[in-house]
Amino acid sequence: DTWLVDALQNSVEMNHGILLYPGWTNASDFLETTETFGTGVLQTNELTNAVNSLDNITEMCILTADQRFLARAMGVKLPFTPSFTVHEKKLFATM
Repeated sequence: DTWLVDALQNSVEMNHGILLYPGWTNASDFLETTETFGTGVLQTNELTNAVNSLDNITEMCILTADQRFLARAMGVKLPFTPSFTVHEKKLFATM
């Protein structure tokens, strides 16, 4: 675990005045902030309603855990994801 390396680095630096791992970025060297990170909704209400009105769509698609997380965060049955394959890109270009 990285916290063990952090603790060892801090101990050696405090006791010997040298860095055991000079290239190591120690998380304890940074201040805690109130900043948070999350997932926000980017699609319009119209698009959300259109996707959520599709019947049996969740039964037809097998979603990964990541996709289920995105769908919940976006408030839709299916998440909006980027086009990756050549086929998807061609299909998107015709829309």
